[in-house]
Amino acid sequence: MDPTLTWLVLIAAAVLIVLGAVRFDMFAARWRELFIGTPRPDQPPPPKMAEHDPLGES
Repeated sequence: MDPTLTWLVLIAAAVLIVLGAVRFDMFAARWRELFIGTPRPDQPPPPKMAEHDPLGES
């Protein structure tokens, strides 16, 4: 196999592995935010802690 073709195949494989490792929906959302101006969705509120009385005073 030609050395140039071997390098091209290796580079293409590395690119596909990297693209497969990144979640496509995150990539698409970031692309829209950068190039189209779509704002990111608001972050969900943090989960509330369970209300409890550690001293049993209620």
